Amino acid sequence: MSDGINLWWRISEQLRSRLLGRNIWYAKLPPGMDRSQAIRVFVKVNESSAVIRKFDIAVAQYDQGTGGRSLRHQISEWAESNAYAEAFFGPDEEKMIPKVGELILKVACLQEKKAPTDKQYVSDEVLGRLRDQQKLATILEGIEWTFAFLAEERIWRDKHLPSAVPLRVLPALFPQLHANADSSDLEGKTRRCLRAYLWRAFVTERYNQAANTRLKEDYDRLKQVLEALKNEAHPLKALCRNVPIFSSSCRLPEEKSLHDIEDPIAPPTRKNALSRSLLVASLHRGAKDFGSGETVSAANVGNREAHHLFPKGFIKHSVESKQVNHCLNYALVSGPTNKKIAAKPPLLYLRDRYKQDADLTEAELKGRLESHVIPYRALAVKEGVSAKANPDQIREAYADFLKARAKDMSTAINRLAIGQQL
Repeated sequence: MSDGINLWWRISEQLRSRLLGRNIWYAKLPPGMDRSQAIRVFVKVNESSAVIRKFDIAVAQYDQGTGGRSLRHQISEWAESNAYAEAFFGPDEEKMIPKVGELILKVACLQEKKAPTDKQYVSDEVLGRLRDQQKLATILEGIEWTFAFLAEERIWRDKHLPSAVPLRVLPALFPQLHANADSSDLEGKTRRCLRAYLWRAFVTERYNQAANTRLKEDYDRLKQVLEALKNEAHPLKALCRNVPIFSSSCRLPEEKSLHDIEDPIAPPTRKNALSRSLLVASLHRGAKDFGSGETVSAANVGNREAHHLFPKGFIKHSVESKQVNHCLNYALVSGPTNKKIAAKPPLLYLRDRYKQDADLTEAELKGRLESHVIPYRALAVKEGVSAKANPDQIREAYADFLKARAKDMSTAINRLAIGQQL
């Protein structure tokens, strides 16, 4: 018993000394200070020692004017019934709710003609829009529609999303899409405009700087175009005339920059907008698995792995490591298919892999490769070429492959950037 008392005493003394030895700071506020000023002081005092999310401040403001209808609770209910919430925001509800909440706040800012910045989250106009249950429901519906639209573009998860910036604009434009849905032709034009915008947001440098200001400008102009779309015979021309991201100053990637072997594009496993854009574009034709022939889908994309088309073991003696991992040297295939790749010339390992399937024709194999926007013939390497004995020939063959695939990928990107499907 005495040992227990001694242990309790030692713990008590240690905790007491730590507490009594700590300086506890406070800020005395004048009685007449309004709520917004008090919140700013609170954030300023605490931000040096703890992370205070702007969403938390906005929630505190929001919940006071809704009669107990918590914004967090409404987001949680929405996420439970949404098929895409976990894929884009993660399974942890404590992390997911603030992410969804900040997206809601950004969308509300745009719809209130404000740049989506932190200081606007607690403005009366933004919080007033969110307290209107119908308007909040429309924002959530717009976010849900946006994820469905991304799925059509072969983006099923945050891991493959090139940029989150356009995700603020598309939900804000959902009311215009909904209004245009009364006419199938008009809805088709609207979706084409939004597809073109989405891909330009992915592959141009428009949002590399001053993103909030620029996306508001693009949103305002897009909204104007969509509202007048029924009178526009050439939607793309209207976009080019009116929306900054469609101007000549926002250039699409040039073909030569895509295949540059000296300054290669990062692999799609990195968080790189252009690299992820190229990977996603390569899924648009179905991206059939080399082995099973299964088309890529939301159900199986999580089981796919990034596979080197020119295997590492085959070209490592011919090019630098960063060149081996060039973005265009990748395709998404199933785990079993990826694990059976050998350090051989591409077409040789592909043909060896399927020798056991006598009914698999070369035309079908070619179709599976081309469904990834991979030029089948460009994978060919001269017979008898050795990985160690002929490094110059292998480097030349690899560079030729990158050029051929860059040409096809450039065509694909340019079509998507004018709203066409592949």
